[in-house]
Amino acid sequence: MGHLFKLRGMVLRQIRYRLLVALAFALMGFNLLQRGGFDESWLSQWRLNLEDVTQDIERIELKYNIIIKHGVAEEAIPDYWLLPPSSATAEPIEKANLNRFIKNLERELEKYPVEVIKQNLSTIYLFKELSFYGVGYGGTSIGNSIYLTGGAIEEGYDNTYMANVFHHELSSIFFRDHPFPKEAWSSINPEEFAYVDSYNEVLAAVTEANESGDNVGSHEEGFVSKYGQSTLENDFNMYAEMIFMDPQKLKSLSEKYPRVRQKYELTKNFYTSMSEDFFTM
Repeated sequence: MGHLFKLRGMVLRQIRYRLLVALAFALMGFNLLQRGGFDESWLSQWRLNLEDVTQDIERIELKYNIIIKHGVAEEAIPDYWLLPPSSATAEPIEKANLNRFIKNLERELEKYPVEVIKQNLSTIYLFKELSFYGVGYGGTSIGNSIYLTGGAIEEGYDNTYMANVFHHELSSIFFRDHPFPKEAWSSINPEEFAYVDSYNEVLAAVTEANESGDNVGSHEEGFVSKYGQSTLENDFNMYAEMIFMDPQKLKSLSEKYPRVRQKYELTKNFYTSMSEDFFTM
């Protein structure tokens, strides 16, 4: 399910970041004028970086038989997302951040068996910003395609954040395309607990979790984050993030909380049902 993106103080960080960028370009422009023009070596290095990221993308596409699109905006979004009430908007990822994003993406892809990626993922779209219903999203997925956002570290897009969103959205594709043990998973929850149903309820639950920091779930009840209390899919998504990004923490929680242990085991079994090579790399 779509990964909502709401970070505390994000607006202030964006303002500070843009001021720093403007200052950097102003100083660079002054230095260039002092030297009498653009430094050809600087331009050559810029072109070389773009060539490097192009080669990285081609290598990933060839290895996993996927397509990576990064110079696109609204034209990459399905028409029905563009129409009200969704009214989706998007901005292309900036080239200054593309190199880091691609290298990070390649590292995270290596945590999966190649054949699993080939069979389940077709396209990765990279954006700077993506929003639906007037709310910013870190990522979402449809069919076998993933839509991810990536910006500068100062804007909140550090490598850990971007990797978490990737694993989150890829797990949604697996959730849809493979037999997931929904009944067994739901039976682990407390008897009085119920996931929410309508989109508005999901949005409210996720927003509340994000605004509270979303750092501590109700571990005794089997949730690793408050975000996961919104829907069964989101619940699984958060386990998927943790099993790939912080497996030791998840293992530690599973040793302390019986319900977490049961969902942890279901998560591992679900992935290994797709390939026995999971978690052996």
